[in-house]
Amino acid sequence: MRAALALCLAPLVACAGTTRESAPHEEPPEERVMLGPWDVDLTGARRDEWLEREAAIERELRTLGPHPWAGVYHRGGGYEVWTLTVAPRAGFTFRSSGCTRVTERSLGAVREDNGVLTFECAWPKVRPDGSNHRSSFPERFTLVPWDDHVYLADDLGSFCTQVSAGHYPRALLREGVGRPSLTSQPRVPPEFERWLRGEPLRARVTAVGGPEYLDDFELRGRRTRVSLDVGRAEGAYVGLCLVTRGGTDTLPAHLDVIELDEHTSVAELGDHESPVRALPVVGEACATRWE
Repeated sequence: MRAALALCLAPLVACAGTTRESAPHEEPPEERVMLGPWDVDLTGARRDEWLEREAAIERELRTLGPHPWAGVYHRGGGYEVWTLTVAPRAGFTFRSSGCTRVTERSLGAVREDNGVLTFECAWPKVRPDGSNHRSSFPERFTLVPWDDHVYLADDLGSFCTQVSAGHYPRALLREGVGRPSLTSQPRVPPEFERWLRGEPLRARVTAVGGPEYLDDFELRGRRTRVSLDVGRAEGAYVGLCLVTRGGTDTLPAHLDVIELDEHTSVAELGDHESPVRALPVVGEACATRWE
């Protein structure tokens, strides 16, 4: 009986042994780092360059001590998150992430001149087919200290407008504890100090033009010119954003000043046609900040 059972099992044992011995040897897959639109997978020499640059920056930051701008910065919000790591000698790495993956990477050298950081990207901004790629990384930022924190702003006008509206700006903020107080003000270049308003600027709509409709995928985009009763004398400037209050069933409208006279201005409203997005009406109030 035992001999018969052994004869039955022998082919199975032999087959299993053969399969185990003949299976090809598989190397563990190389770790991939996502690069972005112009080169989807970062492997080989570029992967090594990225990791070496990050390691060099980390080593410099550990020994650098307190520094006016070196460090790790983040900018979040919306569907795009930025991470910037920078040191004076080792340079920088920049990463932009979307909902599910990294969409862009860059690295290179950095130089500072009178509070302005210029980032010199070492990687070409072209796709594999040779077409140009428009990077989301501006490559030029202004250093903005605020309390014990440091921001890097690529658009100081937008930065100041957001602060005046009582919001934290959508800009790169160096890693630290908490955020600055909105009751204080950031230190910006003198020519932008007037953009930081302690009190909100209020205005009224004096005229509303017909909207210009745009082709914008599935949404019906539109641009509308709106006249306001404030100008240069009242403290308005090109780039200033005023906001309507909105209603119980409608969203506030954001009006960006594009033309300026002494006591009047013209703003532009860019939005999408929607039941909850009503156009402003003559006499409607707007302000840089509602308290």
